[in-house]
Amino acid sequence: MADDDLQKGQERLGAALRDARRGGGAVDLSRTIRETGLRLVNSLTGLLRMTRVHALDNDAFKKPISDFLDVLSVLIDAAGSLHIIAVEDQTYINDVRIRFDPNRVEGMALSELLGRHGLGGVSFHALLAPDELRDFLVAYSARPDPDTPRIRLHEALRVAGIQTIDVAGPFRFRILGESRAEDEEEKDRRRVGVVDEAWQNLGAGRVPNALPVRRLVTEMLKAGVTADGLWRELGDASPECAHCIRVALVALIIGDAAGLNERTVQDLGVAAIFHDIGYAKREGASRGSGLRGHITGEPPPYQRHARAGARILMRQQGFRDEKVRRMLAVIEHHRDFDDARGRPSLFARIIRIAEDYDNLVRQGGAWLAPNEAIEHMAAFTDTRYDPVLFQLFVNRMGRYPPGTVVKLSDGSQVRSVSLARSPETWDRPICYRYRNGDGTWPRERTMVDLADGGTVTAIVDI
Repeated sequence: MADDDLQKGQERLGAALRDARRGGGAVDLSRTIRETGLRLVNSLTGLLRMTRVHALDNDAFKKPISDFLDVLSVLIDAAGSLHIIAVEDQTYINDVRIRFDPNRVEGMALSELLGRHGLGGVSFHALLAPDELRDFLVAYSARPDPDTPRIRLHEALRVAGIQTIDVAGPFRFRILGESRAEDEEEKDRRRVGVVDEAWQNLGAGRVPNALPVRRLVTEMLKAGVTADGLWRELGDASPECAHCIRVALVALIIGDAAGLNERTVQDLGVAAIFHDIGYAKREGASRGSGLRGHITGEPPPYQRHARAGARILMRQQGFRDEKVRRMLAVIEHHRDFDDARGRPSLFARIIRIAEDYDNLVRQGGAWLAPNEAIEHMAAFTDTRYDPVLFQLFVNRMGRYPPGTVVKLSDGSQVRSVSLARSPETWDRPICYRYRNGDGTWPRERTMVDLADGGTVTAIVDI
Protein backbone atom coordinates (compact mmCIF):
# COMPACT_ATOMS: atom_id res chain seq x y z
CA MET A 1 0.00 0.00 0.00
CA ALA A 2 2.82 2.40 0.84
CA ASP A 3 4.44 1.82 -2.56
CA ASP A 4 1.06 2.30 -4.24
CA ASP A 5 0.67 5.61 -2.43
CA LEU A 6 4.12 6.67 -3.58
CA GLN A 7 3.37 5.67 -7.18
CA LYS A 8 0.10 7.60 -7.14
CA GLY A 9 1.88 10.57 -5.64
CA GLN A 10 4.53 10.46 -8.34
CA GLU A 11 1.80 10.34 -11.00
CA ARG A 12 0.14 13.39 -9.44
CA LEU A 13 3.53 15.09 -9.35
CA GLY A 14 4.03 14.46 -13.05
CA ALA A 15 0.55 15.71 -13.92
CA ALA A 16 1.04 18.84 -11.84
CA LEU A 17 4.40 19.48 -13.49
CA ARG A 18 2.79 19.32 -16.91
CA ASP A 19 0.09 21.70 -15.71
CA ALA A 20 2.69 24.05 -14.25
CA ARG A 21 4.52 24.18 -17.59
CA ARG A 22 1.25 25.29 -19.19
CA GLY A 23 0.99 28.11 -16.65
CA GLY A 24 -1.48 26.52 -14.23
CA GLY A 25 -1.16 24.94 -10.78
CA ALA A 26 1.50 26.91 -8.94
CA VAL A 27 0.57 30.20 -10.61
CA ASP A 28 -3.09 29.87 -9.65
CA LEU A 29 -2.21 28.84 -6.10
CA SER A 30 0.20 31.76 -5.65
CA ARG A 31 -2.41 34.17 -6.97
CA THR A 32 -5.03 32.81 -4.55
CA ILE A 33 -2.66 33.09 -1.60
CA ARG A 34 -1.54 36.59 -2.56
CA GLU A 35 -5.05 37.94 -3.02
CA THR A 36 -6.99 36.11 -0.31
CA GLY A 37 -4.01 36.01 2.06
CA LEU A 38 -4.17 39.77 2.53
CA ARG A 39 -7.69 39.39 3.93
CA LEU A 40 -6.54 36.56 6.19
CA VAL A 41 -3.61 38.56 7.61
CA ASN A 42 -5.76 41.62 8.19
CA SER A 43 -8.41 39.47 9.88
CA LEU A 44 -5.86 37.73 12.12
CA THR A 45 -4.28 41.06 13.02
CA GLY A 46 -7.69 42.43 13.99
CA LEU A 47 -8.51 39.42 16.17
CA LEU A 48 -5.19 39.60 18.02
CA ARG A 49 -5.70 43.30 18.62
CA MET A 50 -9.21 42.69 19.98
CA THR A 51 -7.87 40.36 22.69
CA ARG A 52 -6.22 43.40 24.25
CA VAL A 53 -9.50 45.32 24.71
CA HIS A 54 -12.35 42.76 24.86
CA ALA A 55 -13.08 39.69 26.96
CA LEU A 56 -13.16 36.54 24.83
CA ASP A 57 -16.81 35.87 25.66
CA ASN A 58 -17.80 39.26 24.25
CA ASP A 59 -20.23 39.09 21.31
CA ALA A 60 -17.94 41.51 19.49
CA PHE A 61 -15.79 38.48 18.55
CA LYS A 62 -18.55 36.58 16.73
CA LYS A 63 -18.37 38.28 13.35
CA PRO A 64 -14.55 38.68 13.22
CA ILE A 65 -14.16 34.98 14.09
CA SER A 66 -16.70 34.02 11.43
CA ASP A 67 -14.97 36.23 8.84
CA PHE A 68 -11.56 34.78 9.66
CA LEU A 69 -12.81 31.19 9.39
CA ASP A 70 -14.46 31.93 6.04
CA VAL A 71 -11.19 33.20 4.57
CA LEU A 72 -9.21 30.39 6.24
CA SER A 73 -11.55 27.86 4.63
CA VAL A 74 -10.80 29.20 1.14
CA LEU A 75 -7.03 29.07 1.66
CA ILE A 76 -6.98 25.69 3.43
CA ASP A 77 -8.98 24.26 0.54
CA ALA A 78 -6.47 25.70 -1.95
CA ALA A 79 -3.18 25.11 -0.13
CA GLY A 80 -3.89 22.31 2.35
CA SER A 81 -1.97 24.04 5.14
CA LEU A 82 -1.07 27.67 5.82
CA HIS A 83 2.18 28.98 7.30
CA ILE A 84 2.12 32.69 8.13
CA ILE A 85 5.52 34.25 8.82
CA ALA A 86 5.92 37.89 9.89
CA VAL A 87 9.40 39.40 9.62
CA GLU A 88 9.45 43.06 10.61
CA ASP A 89 7.15 44.80 8.09
CA GLN A 90 6.93 41.83 5.70
CA THR A 91 4.51 38.92 5.88
CA TYR A 92 4.62 35.65 3.94
CA ILE A 93 2.08 32.87 3.53
CA ASN A 94 3.55 29.61 2.22
CA ASP A 95 6.55 31.47 0.77
CA VAL A 96 4.32 34.03 -1.01
CA ARG A 97 4.87 37.61 0.11
CA ILE A 98 1.68 39.48 1.00
CA ARG A 99 1.59 43.03 -0.37
CA PHE A 100 0.10 45.65 1.94
CA ASP A 101 -1.19 49.12 1.23
CA PRO A 102 1.97 51.26 1.62
CA ASN A 103 -0.07 53.86 3.51
CA ARG A 104 -1.06 51.35 6.20
CA VAL A 105 0.93 49.31 8.74
CA GLU A 106 -0.77 45.89 8.95
CA GLY A 107 2.46 43.99 8.25
CA MET A 108 4.40 45.58 11.08
CA ALA A 109 1.35 45.27 13.35
CA LEU A 110 1.20 41.48 12.94
CA SER A 111 4.93 41.16 13.61
CA GLU A 112 4.59 43.18 16.82
CA LEU A 113 1.49 41.29 17.96
CA LEU A 114 3.10 37.90 17.45
CA GLY A 115 6.30 39.16 19.04
CA ARG A 116 4.41 39.66 22.29
CA HIS A 117 4.77 35.89 22.83
CA GLY A 118 8.15 35.59 21.14
CA LEU A 119 6.60 34.39 17.89
CA GLY A 120 7.54 34.94 14.29
CA GLY A 121 4.81 32.86 12.72
CA VAL A 122 1.74 30.69 13.12
CA SER A 123 0.60 27.69 11.05
CA PHE A 124 -2.91 26.40 10.46
CA HIS A 125 -2.96 22.76 9.33
CA ALA A 126 -6.73 22.36 9.00
CA LEU A 127 -9.93 24.35 9.18
CA LEU A 128 -10.79 25.28 12.76
CA ALA A 129 -14.07 25.13 14.59
CA PRO A 130 -15.12 28.47 16.14
CA ASP A 131 -14.42 27.13 19.63
CA GLU A 132 -10.90 26.06 18.61
CA LEU A 133 -10.12 29.52 17.28
CA ARG A 134 -11.51 31.06 20.45
CA ASP A 135 -9.33 28.74 22.57
CA PHE A 136 -6.30 29.89 20.55
CA LEU A 137 -7.21 33.52 21.24
CA VAL A 138 -7.64 32.72 24.94
CA ALA A 139 -4.11 31.26 25.04
CA TYR A 140 -2.74 34.26 23.15
CA SER A 141 -4.50 36.78 25.40
CA ALA A 142 -2.85 35.40 28.55
CA ARG A 143 0.06 37.35 30.01
CA PRO A 144 3.27 36.17 28.26
CA ASP A 145 5.78 34.30 30.35
CA PRO A 146 8.77 36.65 30.87
CA ASP A 147 11.37 33.94 30.23
CA THR A 148 9.93 31.41 27.77
CA PRO A 149 6.80 32.97 26.21
CA ARG A 150 6.68 30.81 23.10
CA ILE A 151 7.17 27.55 25.00
CA ARG A 152 4.41 28.48 27.45
CA LEU A 153 2.03 29.42 24.65
CA HIS A 154 2.78 26.16 22.87
CA GLU A 155 2.06 24.28 26.09
CA ALA A 156 -1.23 26.18 26.53
CA LEU A 157 -2.29 25.10 23.03
CA ARG A 158 -1.42 21.50 23.84
CA VAL A 159 -3.41 21.57 27.09
CA ALA A 160 -6.38 23.03 25.19
CA GLY A 161 -6.17 20.09 22.79
CA ILE A 162 -5.39 22.26 19.75
CA GLN A 163 -3.36 20.10 17.38
CA THR A 164 -4.01 21.98 14.14
CA ILE A 165 -2.13 25.17 15.08
CA ASP A 166 1.65 25.50 15.41
CA VAL A 167 3.68 28.53 16.42
CA ALA A 168 7.20 29.39 15.20
CA GLY A 169 9.98 31.47 16.69
CA PRO A 170 11.00 34.92 15.44
CA PHE A 171 12.95 35.75 12.30
CA ARG A 172 14.86 38.90 11.45
CA PHE A 173 16.69 40.51 8.55
CA ARG A 174 20.42 41.02 8.89
CA ILE A 175 21.55 44.64 9.04
CA LEU A 176 24.10 45.60 6.39
CA GLY A 177 27.57 45.49 7.91
CA GLU A 178 26.45 43.57 10.99
CA SER A 179 29.25 41.52 12.50
CA ARG A 180 29.05 37.78 11.84
CA ALA A 181 31.38 36.85 14.68
CA GLU A 182 29.59 38.51 17.58
CA ASP A 183 26.87 35.88 17.97
CA GLU A 184 28.14 32.65 16.37
CA GLU A 185 26.80 30.47 19.18
CA GLU A 186 23.40 32.14 19.03
CA LYS A 187 23.28 31.65 15.24
CA ASP A 188 24.15 27.97 15.72
CA ARG A 189 21.34 27.59 18.28
CA ARG A 190 18.88 29.24 15.88
CA ARG A 191 19.93 26.95 13.03
CA VAL A 192 19.56 23.90 15.20
CA GLY A 193 16.19 25.10 16.51
CA VAL A 194 14.73 25.64 13.04
CA VAL A 195 15.88 22.24 11.74
CA ASP A 196 14.86 20.35 14.89
CA GLU A 197 11.43 21.96 14.82
CA ALA A 198 10.98 21.04 11.15
CA TRP A 199 11.86 17.41 11.88
CA GLN A 200 9.54 17.25 14.89
CA ASN A 201 6.62 18.71 12.93
CA LEU A 202 7.09 16.33 10.01
CA GLY A 203 7.56 13.37 12.34
CA ALA A 204 4.25 14.30 13.98
CA GLY A 205 2.51 14.07 10.61
CA ARG A 206 2.09 17.79 9.98
CA VAL A 207 2.18 19.29 6.51
CA PRO A 208 5.72 20.37 5.48
CA ASN A 209 6.54 24.05 5.96
CA ALA A 210 9.70 24.95 4.06
CA LEU A 211 9.51 28.69 4.76
CA PRO A 212 11.42 28.76 8.09
CA VAL A 213 14.09 26.51 6.57
CA ARG A 214 14.33 28.74 3.49
CA ARG A 215 14.75 31.78 5.73
CA LEU A 216 17.53 29.94 7.55
CA VAL A 217 19.29 29.10 4.28
CA THR A 218 18.93 32.69 3.08
CA GLU A 219 20.51 33.93 6.30
CA MET A 220 23.39 31.49 5.91
CA LEU A 221 24.00 32.70 2.36
CA LYS A 222 23.86 36.36 3.30
CA ALA A 223 26.27 35.80 6.18
CA GLY A 224 28.59 33.90 3.85
CA VAL A 225 28.98 30.13 3.91
CA THR A 226 32.05 30.27 6.13
CA ALA A 227 34.40 27.38 6.65
CA ASP A 228 33.68 27.41 10.38
CA GLY A 229 30.43 25.59 9.78
CA LEU A 230 32.24 22.69 8.16
CA TRP A 231 34.03 21.57 11.30
CA ARG A 232 32.67 23.45 14.30
CA GLU A 233 30.47 21.29 16.51
CA LEU A 234 26.85 22.46 16.74
CA GLY A 235 26.40 22.32 20.50
CA ASP A 236 23.49 20.17 21.62
CA ALA A 237 22.19 19.41 18.14
CA SER A 238 20.89 15.90 17.52
CA PRO A 239 23.07 13.81 15.19
CA GLU A 240 20.42 14.03 12.46
CA CYS A 241 20.09 17.80 12.77
CA ALA A 242 23.86 18.43 12.79
CA HIS A 243 24.31 16.14 9.78
CA CYS A 244 21.65 17.94 7.75
CA ILE A 245 23.12 21.37 8.50
CA ARG A 246 26.65 20.26 7.58
CA VAL A 247 25.43 18.62 4.37
CA ALA A 248 23.56 21.81 3.50
CA LEU A 249 26.70 23.90 4.00
CA VAL A 250 28.78 21.69 1.69
CA ALA A 251 25.95 21.57 -0.86
CA LEU A 252 25.72 25.37 -0.84
CA ILE A 253 29.46 25.58 -1.50
CA ILE A 254 29.13 23.27 -4.52
CA GLY A 255 26.04 25.10 -5.79
CA ASP A 256 27.83 28.42 -5.55
CA ALA A 257 30.88 27.03 -7.33
CA ALA A 258 28.60 25.71 -10.08
CA GLY A 259 27.29 29.22 -10.69
CA LEU A 260 23.66 28.48 -9.77
CA ASN A 261 21.50 31.57 -9.39
CA GLU A 262 20.48 32.80 -5.94
CA ARG A 263 16.99 31.32 -5.98
CA THR A 264 18.23 27.91 -7.10
CA VAL A 265 20.98 27.88 -4.46
CA GLN A 266 18.33 28.64 -1.82
CA ASP A 267 16.24 25.72 -3.10
CA LEU A 268 19.34 23.51 -2.96
CA GLY A 269 19.97 24.43 0.69
CA VAL A 270 16.38 23.60 1.65
CA ALA A 271 16.55 20.29 -0.24
CA ALA A 272 19.82 19.42 1.52
CA ILE A 273 18.32 20.07 4.97
CA PHE A 274 15.32 17.89 4.06
CA HIS A 275 17.30 15.16 2.28
CA ASP A 276 17.09 12.63 5.14
CA ILE A 277 13.67 13.74 6.39
CA GLY A 278 12.35 10.21 5.88
CA TYR A 279 14.02 9.26 9.16
CA ALA A 280 11.58 11.59 10.95
CA LYS A 281 8.81 9.13 10.18
CA ARG A 282 8.36 6.98 13.27
CA GLU A 283 6.18 4.23 11.90
CA GLY A 284 6.72 1.20 9.74
CA ALA A 285 10.17 0.33 11.08
CA SER A 286 11.10 -3.35 11.08
CA ARG A 287 12.73 -4.07 14.42
CA GLY A 288 10.04 -6.53 15.50
CA SER A 289 10.09 -10.26 14.85
CA GLY A 290 7.68 -13.19 14.84
CA LEU A 291 4.11 -12.36 15.79
CA ARG A 292 5.05 -8.88 16.96
CA GLY A 293 5.82 -7.74 13.40
CA HIS A 294 6.64 -4.07 13.04
CA ILE A 295 7.17 -1.90 16.10
CA THR A 296 6.00 1.69 15.83
CA GLY A 297 8.12 4.50 17.22
CA GLU A 298 11.22 3.65 15.22
CA PRO A 299 12.53 5.40 12.09
CA PRO A 300 12.47 3.49 8.81
CA PRO A 301 15.61 1.58 7.86
CA TYR A 302 18.12 2.99 5.42
CA GLN A 303 16.60 1.12 2.48
CA ARG A 304 13.22 2.83 2.92
CA HIS A 305 14.04 6.30 4.25
CA ALA A 306 14.13 7.97 0.81
CA ARG A 307 10.63 6.73 -0.03
CA ALA A 308 9.41 7.71 3.44
CA GLY A 309 10.81 11.20 2.92
CA ALA A 310 9.11 11.51 -0.46
CA ARG A 311 5.75 10.57 1.06
CA ILE A 312 6.23 13.19 3.79
CA LEU A 313 6.96 15.94 1.27
CA MET A 314 4.02 14.92 -0.91
CA ARG A 315 1.66 16.12 1.83
CA GLN A 316 2.49 19.71 0.90
CA GLN A 317 -0.18 20.93 -1.48
CA GLY A 318 0.78 22.42 -4.84
CA PHE A 319 3.76 21.66 -7.08
CA ARG A 320 6.02 24.65 -7.32
CA ASP A 321 9.45 24.16 -8.86
CA GLU A 322 11.20 24.14 -5.49
CA LYS A 323 8.98 21.32 -4.22
CA VAL A 324 9.75 19.28 -7.32
CA ARG A 325 13.49 19.77 -6.78
CA ARG A 326 13.15 18.72 -3.12
CA MET A 327 11.17 15.63 -4.07
CA LEU A 328 13.75 14.51 -6.62
CA ALA A 329 16.62 15.20 -4.20
CA VAL A 330 15.01 13.12 -1.45
CA ILE A 331 14.21 10.21 -3.78
CA GLU A 332 17.53 10.15 -5.64
CA HIS A 333 20.27 11.43 -3.30
CA HIS A 334 21.71 7.93 -2.74
CA ARG A 335 21.72 6.97 -6.41
CA ASP A 336 25.01 6.75 -8.31
CA PHE A 337 25.90 9.12 -11.12
CA ASP A 338 25.92 6.16 -13.52
CA ASP A 339 22.71 4.64 -12.12
CA ALA A 340 21.10 2.29 -14.65
CA ARG A 341 17.73 3.98 -14.04
CA GLY A 342 19.09 7.24 -15.39
CA ARG A 343 21.15 10.16 -14.16
CA PRO A 344 19.91 11.59 -10.86
CA SER A 345 18.73 15.21 -10.67
CA LEU A 346 21.24 18.03 -10.20
CA PHE A 347 20.32 18.54 -6.54
CA ALA A 348 20.58 14.80 -5.86
CA ARG A 349 24.06 14.67 -7.44
CA ILE A 350 25.25 17.61 -5.35
CA ILE A 351 23.80 16.25 -2.12
CA ARG A 352 25.33 12.81 -2.80
CA ILE A 353 28.79 14.40 -2.74
CA ALA A 354 28.04 16.55 0.32
CA GLU A 355 26.51 13.70 2.31
CA ASP A 356 29.21 11.14 1.54
CA TYR A 357 31.88 13.67 2.51
CA ASP A 358 30.20 14.42 5.84
CA ASN A 359 29.69 10.73 6.58
CA LEU A 360 33.40 10.08 6.01
CA VAL A 361 34.70 12.89 8.21
CA ARG A 362 32.12 13.11 11.00
CA GLN A 363 32.33 11.24 14.26
CA GLY A 364 30.49 7.94 14.01
CA GLY A 365 31.43 7.55 10.35
CA ALA A 366 34.74 6.44 8.91
CA TRP A 367 36.32 9.39 10.74
CA LEU A 368 38.82 10.17 8.00
CA ALA A 369 40.77 13.40 7.85
CA PRO A 370 39.12 15.81 5.36
CA ASN A 371 41.84 15.36 2.74
CA GLU A 372 41.70 11.57 3.14
CA ALA A 373 37.93 11.63 2.66
CA ILE A 374 38.29 13.54 -0.60
CA GLU A 375 41.04 11.19 -1.81
CA HIS A 376 38.81 8.23 -1.01
CA MET A 377 35.88 9.76 -2.92
CA ALA A 378 38.03 10.69 -5.92
CA ALA A 379 38.29 7.02 -6.85
CA PHE A 380 34.56 6.97 -7.59
CA THR A 381 34.19 9.91 -9.97
CA ASP A 382 32.24 8.95 -13.11
CA THR A 383 30.58 6.12 -11.14
CA ARG A 384 29.18 7.39 -7.83
CA TYR A 385 29.83 11.08 -8.37
CA ASP A 386 29.28 13.59 -11.14
CA PRO A 387 32.88 14.32 -12.26
CA VAL A 388 32.22 18.00 -13.00
CA LEU A 389 30.50 18.66 -9.67
CA PHE A 390 33.16 16.68 -7.81
CA GLN A 391 35.93 18.76 -9.42
CA LEU A 392 34.13 21.96 -8.38
CA PHE A 393 33.90 20.54 -4.85
CA VAL A 394 37.64 19.79 -4.79
CA ASN A 395 38.52 23.20 -6.24
CA ARG A 396 36.53 25.01 -3.58
CA MET A 397 37.60 22.85 -0.62
CA GLY A 398 41.28 23.24 -1.44
CA ARG A 399 44.19 20.91 -0.87
CA TYR A 400 43.80 21.21 2.90
CA PRO A 401 40.02 21.36 3.53
CA PRO A 402 38.70 22.96 6.73
CA GLY A 403 39.62 20.82 9.71
CA THR A 404 42.89 19.49 8.24
CA VAL A 405 45.89 19.75 10.60
CA VAL A 406 49.25 20.26 8.89
CA LYS A 407 52.83 20.59 10.11
CA LEU A 408 54.89 23.59 8.97
CA SER A 409 58.61 23.83 8.33
CA ASP A 410 59.13 25.59 11.70
CA GLY A 411 57.73 22.54 13.51
CA SER A 412 54.41 24.15 14.46
CA GLN A 413 51.04 22.63 13.62
CA VAL A 414 48.09 24.58 12.25
CA ARG A 415 44.47 23.67 11.49
CA SER A 416 42.86 24.86 8.26
CA VAL A 417 39.72 27.00 8.68
CA SER A 418 39.12 28.32 5.17
CA LEU A 419 38.06 27.21 1.75
CA ALA A 420 40.26 27.86 -1.27
CA ARG A 421 39.98 31.58 -1.94
CA SER A 422 41.50 31.50 -5.42
CA PRO A 423 43.45 29.14 -7.68
CA GLU A 424 46.66 30.68 -6.34
CA THR A 425 45.73 29.92 -2.71
CA TRP A 426 44.30 26.44 -3.37
CA ASP A 427 47.03 24.92 -1.15
CA ARG A 428 47.47 27.96 1.14
CA PRO A 429 44.46 28.23 3.46
CA ILE A 430 43.91 30.44 6.46
CA CYS A 431 44.65 28.44 9.62
CA TYR A 432 44.85 28.83 13.35
CA ARG A 433 47.89 27.71 15.29
CA TYR A 434 47.14 24.30 16.75
CA ARG A 435 50.50 23.59 18.44
CA ASN A 436 53.73 25.54 18.80
CA GLY A 437 57.02 24.42 17.28
CA ASP A 438 58.27 23.27 20.69
CA GLY A 439 55.20 21.05 21.16
CA THR A 440 53.38 23.31 23.64
CA TRP A 441 49.77 24.44 23.20
CA PRO A 442 49.24 28.09 22.25
CA ARG A 443 47.74 30.27 24.97
CA GLU A 444 45.69 32.22 22.48
CA ARG A 445 44.08 31.39 19.15
CA THR A 446 46.45 32.91 16.60
CA MET A 447 45.50 33.00 12.92
CA VAL A 448 48.05 32.15 10.23
CA ASP A 449 47.50 32.86 6.53
CA LEU A 450 49.70 30.47 4.54
CA ALA A 451 49.37 32.78 1.55
CA ASP A 452 51.68 35.13 3.46
CA GLY A 453 54.31 32.46 4.07
CA GLY A 454 54.87 29.08 5.65
CA THR A 455 55.66 25.75 4.07
CA VAL A 456 53.63 22.61 4.74
CA THR A 457 55.85 19.58 5.37
CA ALA A 458 53.25 16.98 6.38
CA ILE A 459 49.59 16.35 7.13
CA VAL A 460 49.13 15.43 10.78
CA ASP A 461 46.92 12.46 11.63
CA ILE A 462 44.95 13.37 14.76
